[in-house]
Amino acid sequence: MQNTPWWAALLLVMNVIALLIGVKLLRRPPAAAPIAAKADPPVTQTSAPIAPAPAIPNRQQLIAAVVASIAEYEGTDFSSLRVVSFHQRREA
Repeated sequence: MQNTPWWAALLLVMNVIALLIGVKLLRRPPAAAPIAAKADPPVTQTSAPIAPAPAIPNRQQLIAAVVASIAEYEGTDFSSLRVVSFHQRREA
C-alpha cells in the first residue's frame, strides 16, 4: 500500500472545510436591504377594509370538478385522490 503525501491530505482537508463553509453560506438567510433603500418615503396605503370572501355556491360540486380535472390530467382514477383542504385565496 502506498502512503499518501502530507500535502495531499492537507489539500483534502482544506477542500472539505471549504465545502462546509460554502454550504453554510448558501443556507444563510439573505442580508438586510441597504440603508439607502430605506430613505425613500413610505408608500401610503389606503385603508380599504378587506371584505370577507363570499361563500362558494355548490362547494361540493366545485371540489368534485377540480378532483376530476386533476385525475384526468394525471391519467389516474379519481377515487384514488383525496381532498385535504380547499381554500379560496384572495386575488393579488
